[in-house]
Amino acid sequence: AREIYTEFLIPVATGIELGGHRVMDELNLEAGYRYSDMEPSGSINTWKILFDWKINDFARLRGGKQVANRAPNIAELYQSPTQGFGFSFIGDLCSENNTHVNSAAPANPNGASVRAMCETLMGPTGSMVYYDPQRDQPTGPGFGFAFANTIGNANLENESADTVTFGGVFNLTDRTTLTVDWYQIDIQNMIALQAADSVFLRCFDPAVNTGMSLDFYECQKIARDPSNGSQAPIDITYSNQAQAKVSGVDVQLNWGTDFWNGGLNVNFMASFTDEVETRQTPTSAPTDWKGTSGIDVSGMNGGWYDYRTFTTFTYFDNAGWNASLTWRFLPPISSGAAATGETTVQDTRNYSVFDFSTGYRFGEDDRYQVSLNINNLLNEPPEFTGKDYADGTSRTTGLGTTSSGFYDVIGRQYSLRLNIDF
Repeated sequence: AREIYTEFLIPVATGIELGGHRVMDELNLEAGYRYSDMEPSGSINTWKILFDWKINDFARLRGGKQVANRAPNIAELYQSPTQGFGFSFIGDLCSENNTHVNSAAPANPNGASVRAMCETLMGPTGSMVYYDPQRDQPTGPGFGFAFANTIGNANLENESADTVTFGGVFNLTDRTTLTVDWYQIDIQNMIALQAADSVFLRCFDPAVNTGMSLDFYECQKIARDPSNGSQAPIDITYSNQAQAKVSGVDVQLNWGTDFWNGGLNVNFMASFTDEVETRQTPTSAPTDWKGTSGIDVSGMNGGWYDYRTFTTFTYFDNAGWNASLTWRFLPPISSGAAATGETTVQDTRNYSVFDFSTGYRFGEDDRYQVSLNINNLLNEPPEFTGKDYADGTSRTTGLGTTSSGFYDVIGRQYSLRLNIDF
């Protein structure tokens, strides 16, 4: 293995005026380059060039471009078949109750062809049971799970990402600062585990599988239970086919003032999503997940709210007391199924959680501190993220699930702590 790395911080200019007005206190450039030669990735070049332009004491602009690279890890290269489960947003396309355009529903132009393919996959007994008129077939599209056998791919190549940022820092007053930063991340040759939904969509899509034949390579990955025709684990692996592009704006406002024998600070942070676009292959249609809970490529998390906010109110006095109240807010979000078609899964509601903490420092040199923390002060319950309308024909309760990464599933919690500095 060989690696060479260099980085420069270059002061370009200072103290420039134009027409009697200061237009540049200072301008700095930051540049870096790395060359790596490792097995099995081979030779890789990455670099960055950033700028920091302080116009005056009020405004500072910053931004630049970085080119990054990631090699596949051991599991992505050599993992033996391992069964697990992931999320599905299209439902079972073999069902005649699924309204997706590529399903076996009689109303779909290719519904009969899809059903014929499904019957072959199920076998005589499985298809007879699955399509029994007295039996309830699942509805869809909708949120669900898909079981799959994950297999490594020793032929993977590195993935690359271009990141572009531009923003500014503005000192509005002596104790008020505003920062605004725009970003765009474009990932090519993305190392991603193929989504189960992608296998079914490509197999049953006449625009991809033009002959609607089970000999098509994606169809070879699909298995059905021969006893009842239900879905069985499919085979999926990692590839460099996926692409992803994410962009948005981050805003932060800090404000402070003297207040009641002490000080009051407010910190407000907001993250706005502009675009979350993925492609399963370079030629497949893009899917924009903005405003939905879903994602269809591994290595990326779901939950792409239109925006999210986090606000902290802090008070401290000169006698050693302090108190803080934080407010986490999430707007409504749609099911991931909404990104790929219509769905009956209901949106979540506005969600707010407040956390409170207070503390007191005392003793010589303030060496003792006692603090009380209350998380989820109002005991706000979690939102349902997969709530659907109850449907007697498919025996669905409609209760849904939740996402513990965004919604508090524990409830109000208390903690008391004593710190001693030695």
